Amino acid sequence: VVFTGFIHRNSSKGRLSVLKVWRISDFGGYMFNVVVDNAASLPQAIPWIEPSINNLHLESSYSFLVGNYECAIYSTCALLEHVLRLALVNDVECGLRRPESIKQIDKFSSLEQVVLAASGKSIFSGCDVDWWHAVAKNIRNKSAHYLLPLMLKKCANEPKLSKYIIDYDQPYNNNATYYDKYITDWGSFYHKAGRYLAGRLLSDATVEILKIIGNTKWQGDSSWWISQKDVYERFFNYSWTEENILESFRSAHTEFANHA
Repeated sequence: VVFTGFIHRNSSKGRLSVLKVWRISDFGGYMFNVVVDNAASLPQAIPWIEPSINNLHLESSYSFLVGNYECAIYSTCALLEHVLRLALVNDVECGLRRPESIKQIDKFSSLEQVVLAASGKSIFSGCDVDWWHAVAKNIRNKSAHYLLPLMLKKCANEPKLSKYIIDYDQPYNNNATYYDKYITDWGSFYHKAGRYLAGRLLSDATVEILKIIGNTKWQGDSSWWISQKDVYERFFNYSWTEENILESFRSAHTEFANHA
């Protein structure tokens, strides 16, 4: 059983007031705590463009929300690659209106190749090109191959990505042997490092994606899959407070007679 919280002294009345605490005794409680904590670090929404873009942004955000940080990182990198290659292939038409085939879209074999192809073009205007190269080299490939210790080390030593590493996990704050054995172990990623990295990567990636969308002439395609647009917007419009989540859970599955 894990207890977290605090006690506040009400000085005006001279007595202690016990405030709400977390009492986590099972995985359900753990999951609820993770969702409430991570909700504060969710990225902003992007405008509806098409299912392949918005659903992947939703998947990245949802994975982060529930604590699946490796999944969030991997899907965020896939999202960066996908948005940029779609903008390169056709920056006017999107969704079902886009005439290009999957084969035409799949002409780039990696995020790094897409970044190189986009460099200097108008759709990349205002983007942090060095950041894109750093993510492609140090995060995208390492997360795809599940080389999490190497990813943590690479990020710590890359100026554009070092902010994704908690200060006390930085190599300059640790003995070299301790750093190699514990700080950059897979277990460290699942302890705190993964949450820290995933949240900041997702936030920065969303900002960069918004720049690309702003450089295109895309008008969101709502001609089909309208229910998916609704789900996307509901996720980002939802107030992820403890009270709201609990109420949503309670009301989601109830006896039919209660609706009469």
